[in-house]
Amino acid sequence: MLQKGSCFRCECEYRVLRKIVEGGMGSIYLAEQVFDNNVRKLVALKVVEVSCSSDEDALRKEATIAASLRHESIVQLFGCGRHGDDMFIVLEFVHGADLFDFQRRHEHRNLRIPLEISVFIISRILRALHYAHTRRDEHDRPLGIVHSDVSPGNIMIDTYGFVKLTDFGVARWAKDAEEKEQKLPGGKFAYMSPEQAGGGAIDARTDIYCSGLVLYELLTGVPVFTASSRQQVLQQAREYRIKPPSQLDKRVPPRLDEIVMTALEFSARDRFDSAMKFCVKLERYLYSGGYGPTTEKLGHYFRKLFEDIAPHPVRQVR
Repeated sequence: MLQKGSCFRCECEYRVLRKIVEGGMGSIYLAEQVFDNNVRKLVALKVVEVSCSSDEDALRKEATIAASLRHESIVQLFGCGRHGDDMFIVLEFVHGADLFDFQRRHEHRNLRIPLEISVFIISRILRALHYAHTRRDEHDRPLGIVHSDVSPGNIMIDTYGFVKLTDFGVARWAKDAEEKEQKLPGGKFAYMSPEQAGGGAIDARTDIYCSGLVLYELLTGVPVFTASSRQQVLQQAREYRIKPPSQLDKRVPPRLDEIVMTALEFSARDRFDSAMKFCVKLERYLYSGGYGPTTEKLGHYFRKLFEDIAPHPVRQVR
């Protein structure tokens, strides 16, 4: 009979099938996790070459944050380890496409993303963010997790319509809130909040602003900012009066205009004060008629749009 404190050891190995993507924050591979009884599970391996202790600390922080989160709309972490000079974390494999590819597929086919699909995607992300923002430690103290990199490349949709937020590599705990410098890949500046760009303290309202930027782009087909530096983010946010989405796309009703523009207020105190309040506003808009989009509906839409992606991943070694 099992006793309290009993431990199990399960030997497994990882068999790399193919590279998924390579970027400045590390390479991601599709792999099989092979257990000693030949049970196999598809996973994603994020591999980072560790050249200094700060690299190792950053990856361990990502693993620590991700391991504390378990939500249907957050990519799950299964483990971490080392291979030679590299460190890796083992993540849930999402078979589908990120929001950048989702947008590009519409552009290539001269299509507009349906309003209800756009709003549904962001509502799922906001529920994931609210969960992360409100996580508490074993002593019931708020952890104060802020993702701080909500952008199209970090939002995944799988072939069955599940929306997943990934990459907590630059997420921060509450104790990090007074740090003045935060590293982000250059392409992410257009999805920064003003307080991020200014090096100020950030909180959940930063993720709300960034989610608003992504929603605006989904609704209109046009990004709010085109900044390539922190200074440009601040300048554009201060000087550029963001037009309501309806001025760029007549499909957008005034009610949705109001919700989006509240999320995009320059001052954090004027935005929604929680991701859930933002989410509830969007969901009331979506379901006020009694019926609206679902995960199954998004999955059906995704499979029609991405006919070249098989419903199940292919295990070919490349």
